[in-house]
Amino acid sequence: MAKQLLFLSNHSLNVWPWDRGGLGLPMSFHHDEAGWQAFSQHLKRTKNIPNFLLVDLIEEEFQLDTMPHVSGPAHRAIVARRLTALYRDTPYRQASRQGRDPDGRRDDRMLFSALTNAEMISPWLDVIAAHMAPLVGIYSVALMGQMFAKKFDFGQEPLLLVTEQSSGLRQSFYLGGYLQFSRLIPNDGLDTLAGAILTETAKTLQFLGSNRLLARDSHLQVLILCDEQQLPQLRTACQDKPALTYRLLGMDKARQLLNLKVAGAAAECDELFLSLLGSKPPPSHYHARQQSRHYQLWKARSALHGLSAVAAAASLLWSGANSLDAWEQYQNTLSATREASVSEAHYKQLASQMSPTKVNPHNMKSAVDLAKMLQRNAPAPGPLLFLVSAALGPSPELKVNSMQWEASDIGAPATQTGIEAPPSAAPLGIPRKPVQQILLDGEIEPFHGDYRDALGALGRFKATLEKNPGLKVDLLESPLDIKPSGSLVGKIDPSMEPVKAAFRLKIVWNP
Repeated sequence: MAKQLLFLSNHSLNVWPWDRGGLGLPMSFHHDEAGWQAFSQHLKRTKNIPNFLLVDLIEEEFQLDTMPHVSGPAHRAIVARRLTALYRDTPYRQASRQGRDPDGRRDDRMLFSALTNAEMISPWLDVIAAHMAPLVGIYSVALMGQMFAKKFDFGQEPLLLVTEQSSGLRQSFYLGGYLQFSRLIPNDGLDTLAGAILTETAKTLQFLGSNRLLARDSHLQVLILCDEQQLPQLRTACQDKPALTYRLLGMDKARQLLNLKVAGAAAECDELFLSLLGSKPPPSHYHARQQSRHYQLWKARSALHGLSAVAAAASLLWSGANSLDAWEQYQNTLSATREASVSEAHYKQLASQMSPTKVNPHNMKSAVDLAKMLQRNAPAPGPLLFLVSAALGPSPELKVNSMQWEASDIGAPATQTGIEAPPSAAPLGIPRKPVQQILLDGEIEPFHGDYRDALGALGRFKATLEKNPGLKVDLLESPLDIKPSGSLVGKIDPSMEPVKAAFRLKIVWNP
């Protein structure tokens, strides 16, 4: 994604284009009315490109403090009150948590910082706001140095990072990977880089000791990032001491460790910080609410454009798919038309070769329809016998002696009296499936004279059959005549043969 990286010092604003993971050539605008006007003209051409503002100013203050360990709205309220009390005259302020005290209440360790001279940054932000250009965030070189400290893996050791910037020599002190203090020495009073580093490092050590930022028996690592040509002179001048170790790192080596692309052979560290910001931007250090609102609107527009592009692509794909389907259907239609023409020609050829017949085509069609009806509706005993067999399965005591199956025209309309009715075609399955019936003769076996059990077995068999739709069962003969008009007759003689419990059922099925 294309970006604009803005580097603000006390003298000027440099604008670096960022594209395809690398920096382009910068444009410089002086800190005056003419520079603001030129920057405004530049934003007219690039107002839709997101901007990242990196500041390296002398007027940036840092203060360490502790506060009660709370979270949520209470934490935000305490931080807001502390920032207002410390930096009342600037809106560009921030607070970051740096762990907790190991003893006592275990309060939060906090770093409060601010850009105390708002006049150095406000004119540039006003120009950005006037063009509604998206501003992603405002970043500090000193705070971004924490990314360097963690990348070079100094662990919990005290580290003094010394970088040669376009605006001067910056010294930043880190403890446990967190920024504790930073100062910028302008270029005006510097003689040689080696002499300035030795002189200013001694001042910084004295300040750290007097403010108890560095314990008396601590060993300090001094990491110097500089141009490759300065390394021989610095190796000679910077000699290690019992409590002080110098580590020199050239710009090329630093780029390799940070996996950064930098245009040209820069002699200063500005490009390193800018490349780090372009490739791995952290959350904004200082917030500008008005400018961030334009950035949110820009993100919303970009999202809508992306959705529109996706919708357009989906529409094209859908249209293409429909076009392919339409072409395929057209080809199928042509093929079907050709096949129909070939079939019709073949039919006409066969018809012309056939001898004439006297049979009416209507009669032929009727005969075919009648054959299909008979094939579909002709009665067969198999389905009804299957239902009877399935019902007999749970009743092994029922023994079947004989069955008579027939198809009938039960329910056919009656004929007029005196007129001989024509033979019915209903048993053949014309015009619908006929009613079928079975006369079933059987007996209960074994039977020990328990008529109640015999009648119960017949009742269960009858109920099982009648669960099938269209099937009705009538009990014609029962092992025991239980009709009111019947009479009970019998003899008690042990020498007589056992009585059989015979029964007859009429099973009628209307499929």
